[in-house]
Amino acid sequence: MKAIVSGKTIYSTKDRTSGGDAIGYYATYEDMATRLGSNVDAFSNVAGNATAPDYDRLTHVLEDADREIDSILRSNGLSTPVATTSTDFDTLTDIACDLAYVKLQDLRLVRGDAPDGMGREMFFKRKRAIERLQFLARRGIDAT
Repeated sequence: MKAIVSGKTIYSTKDRTSGGDAIGYYATYEDMATRLGSNVDAFSNVAGNATAPDYDRLTHVLEDADREIDSILRSNGLSTPVATTSTDFDTLTDIACDLAYVKLQDLRLVRGDAPDGMGREMFFKRKRAIERLQFLARRGIDAT
């Protein structure tokens, strides 16, 4: 399937019209669920319903992560988007998942149903993700 996400053409075996899986360029809903567990479903849904992920919200946070990654890479003189064949793409997927997850957790903080210490934990999760991304940007991304 061909999709346009954040102005980028991507190819995926995922069909957004049947079941509506969320797709970003660097990460997908499946990437987030694999790396971060089933809590992604509950955290994506405003009602906190773990059985019904909000694919629109997931797509939004994944696209936000894409924009942030591309912005940092471009500010370091790199071309974006990074080719999916790059040996660094898996690391970028991890970073995108972390950034998107932090955005999902922001909603819990606003709703007031986050456990104590969640704000601090998300601050440091985001900080580590940005530091990893900045390291890659300074080192240079493998373009193959």
